[in-house]
Amino acid sequence: MARPEVTGRKIATTDGLVLVPDPQVWREFGVTPMTGWRWTHDEALNFPQPIKIRNRCFRSRPEIEEFKVRMVREGVQRRALLSQGEE
Repeated sequence: MARPEVTGRKIATTDGLVLVPDPQVWREFGVTPMTGWRWTHDEALNFPQPIKIRNRCFRSRPEIEEFKVRMVREGVQRRALLSQGEE
């Protein structure tokens, strides 16, 4: 991997991969670091795994966005199933 370029609160590598530090990810989701640790270790949730650089954890921006889309899709599907059961 080529030397990364640090811009603000994220790292962009020369191959276009954007890495976001864990504290920023936790702020985005409005969760504590402990919740983030649980999500990371919950295989059923399939949360993006960390990329460790010098003892700091980062997540891939595309994987985070994919996770968000998947969670919204699953939530909408569950809601639809619940509303069908109420009729």
